[in-house]
Amino acid sequence: MPAQLFTSYNKSLLLFALFIVLISSYTFFDMISRIALDRGPARRVLFSAFGSIAMGTGMWALYFTGTVAAVTTPAQSYDVLVLGWTELAAVLGIAIVIAALFNTRGWIRLPLVSVLLGLHFAFVYYLGMRSLDIHLHYSTPCITAAFLLSTAGSMIALKLWTLSVQTKQLRFRMAASIALAVTLVGMHLATAAVVLHTTTGSNGRQGNLSIEANELGLWICATASVVLVMLLAGAYVDRFVVTRRATVANIWYRSLYERNSDLIIVIDRDGRIIDANPVLEKATGFRSEEVIGKRIDELIADGTRTPCIPDKPSIDGSAPQHLTFQDKNGNSVHLLVTIVPIVVQGKCHGYYAICKDITQTVSVQNELVEMKQRLESLFEESGDALCIIQPNGIIIDVNQAFERLYGWPHDELIGKEMPNVPKELQEDRHWRWKLAAQGTRIEAYETKNLDRYGNVVDVSLSLFPIRDGQGNVVAVSGSARDIRERKQFERALRDSEMKYRTIADNANDLIAIVDVSGIIRYASPSHFAVFGVDSAELEGTSAVSWIYAADVPLFTDALAHTAQTKTPCELECRVRHRNGTFASLETRGMPVLDDDGAVSKFILVSREITARKHTEELLLQSVKLSVAGQLAAGIAHEIRNPMTSIKGFVQLLQTQAPTYQNYYDIMLSELDRIQRIISEFLLLAKPQTDTAQAVDVHVLLNYVVDLIQAEAVMRNIEIFTDLAMDAGIVVRGEPDRLRQAFLNIVKNAMDAMPHGGTVYICLRPKGKSAVAVSIRDSGEGISDDQLKRIGEPFYTTKQTGTGLGLMVTQNIIRDHNGTIQFCSELGVGTEVLIELPIEICKVGQATPT
Repeated sequence: MPAQLFTSYNKSLLLFALFIVLISSYTFFDMISRIALDRGPARRVLFSAFGSIAMGTGMWALYFTGTVAAVTTPAQSYDVLVLGWTELAAVLGIAIVIAALFNTRGWIRLPLVSVLLGLHFAFVYYLGMRSLDIHLHYSTPCITAAFLLSTAGSMIALKLWTLSVQTKQLRFRMAASIALAVTLVGMHLATAAVVLHTTTGSNGRQGNLSIEANELGLWICATASVVLVMLLAGAYVDRFVVTRRATVANIWYRSLYERNSDLIIVIDRDGRIIDANPVLEKATGFRSEEVIGKRIDELIADGTRTPCIPDKPSIDGSAPQHLTFQDKNGNSVHLLVTIVPIVVQGKCHGYYAICKDITQTVSVQNELVEMKQRLESLFEESGDALCIIQPNGIIIDVNQAFERLYGWPHDELIGKEMPNVPKELQEDRHWRWKLAAQGTRIEAYETKNLDRYGNVVDVSLSLFPIRDGQGNVVAVSGSARDIRERKQFERALRDSEMKYRTIADNANDLIAIVDVSGIIRYASPSHFAVFGVDSAELEGTSAVSWIYAADVPLFTDALAHTAQTKTPCELECRVRHRNGTFASLETRGMPVLDDDGAVSKFILVSREITARKHTEELLLQSVKLSVAGQLAAGIAHEIRNPMTSIKGFVQLLQTQAPTYQNYYDIMLSELDRIQRIISEFLLLAKPQTDTAQAVDVHVLLNYVVDLIQAEAVMRNIEIFTDLAMDAGIVVRGEPDRLRQAFLNIVKNAMDAMPHGGTVYICLRPKGKSAVAVSIRDSGEGISDDQLKRIGEPFYTTKQTGTGLGLMVTQNIIRDHNGTIQFCSELGVGTEVLIELPIEICKVGQATPT
């Protein structure tokens, strides 16, 4: 029959077993607490090993100490090999439990670890009992109850340990150790109470190494020693880690203290400086040894607040304080100071004053405040009506000028839409506001608004987007300038300008406005008659470009003198027509002064005097001809009578003394030449009778060429004719005078070529009412100055000329209602153009030449 294995216990050994398991439990929870607080992988493995060995060994010692403590009926022995496996299983099982504890998350962690501990306790107990040389039998319900008891006890112990980790209180860890030790002892006693045995032999393990029960005490003592060693080893490792951490923390602290960019001042509870980091010298110019022992108040600038050191410092420190320190040079240094207490074991031993230099920030803030004040002053004192409006059209603010301009009080506008937009302009204004809200600047466009009483106000409106720091448009600024007075002035100015423009546009005189750089800004329509171009083509061009080159200095000097003296000027100059001809202008220039009294432009009033100048030239020419005629008549009258006597006596001598015939011929030739000159004089003096008749120009020119051909050949001159008109086309005139005129011109052309050359005579019709004769030579040409004086009495370019031939020729052509023009270019030659009115008649009616 089965009998109970354990009948009674040795209380001393049982208490010893309880002590061993209590130490093991505490060591176990101490090691896993360090694992929970440490992040070093090597130390976590080391603490896991210590905890596994301590707890596993403690369990093994508990079971076998409890077995030794029991009073056994038969003498018992133990299998050493099974005992070793039991010890190893106990240690490895605890290691698995630790791994599960730190690798499981969530609510299932504690229940899972508790079940694993319960199973592990039962398994180790079972292996321990297997080492006895007996057959064991268990009561299944009791064993199940013992397992549940161990699981519940493990759950309670783990929960208490969790609280110790969270609160860092030792009492919870002690409670957890006691709970786990009681659970192990209770399970051992409960299980031993239900174990039955039989005495049927050696359990089939003959030959295995075994020890007696009385020898098991040595193993238990050894086990206890191992547990104590694990506890001491864990404490040593923990102390080593703590010491090393303290050393590293001190190094980190010094590095943080010495290299911190902020100023750190260490002060005692009385406010005296104990130490300061190097930033002190950089911020204030003081070295740390210069301020140690001083109160921190002594560094504060006069007239500013002193640091507030709390009587009961908070662990989190005081709120930051803005303090103004005074550096070594007396300058203010703005610091944001945080007083942090130095707390050791709950007691304050001093303070850290952590000071952040905010001098630049304070300076920027002061500038911002000043800038804000200036902007607000500018906003309120501006003469323009200013308003700030949200992108949705709601008014945020308006200035005083806005109230004065439109009449609405400030409070009636804030938070409302703009009330002063006329209905007909609301769509356009909404579109412009939308553009401004999208970031587009709209500057100075003229529009109309309404005041509070419905009156129309002319304004120049500008819209500008207001952006935040990210560039987003947060509001729109509107600026309206009252332009009613300007509009009235502009209307008056337009009316005045219209009046004066009407006068200028309809005046016969040429009216122009020229700026100081010589650019034509306005030209009246009367310029077309003189320049041949519209006013629009003249405006924007340089006035100098239309003036005859020789007259440009006269024009520029006159304007310069007017600009300098600010007095009007008068001048005469020639201007170019579009067709290349030039007209003479009489110009009066008047300066226009700007607001500073400087000449800004000139008003030029000009009158064409080309016809007057021509009339004056004709009058002068007529006077000269009259004088020359009177002089010629007197000379001819006084010389002709002596010349007749001289010529008669020479002819008489020619018949009486023929020996000097050669001399007589020379004398008679020169007398004939004098006679011709006298005849030319008489042509100037006496009026011509109207003996005009039809003259065939074609025949007349051929006669002149035949008459002069012999002389031309002698002077190496070729005469070419191009008489395109047929005979029978005649002009009305005096044949002898016309022949004399053409002969004079051809002889002048030959005289212009002393070394030979070519004379071209061309006859062409000039429309249906005139004939044109061109006589051109290939001589050296004459200059413009000489060309102007051709036809003046007694002016000649030839050494032997009288200066009367061309004058007589001009008179002959003018008497025949014709025109004569001279064109010359130096180095090319001279061309004479003669135009005579024609008279159509039948062939044979022209007078023979």
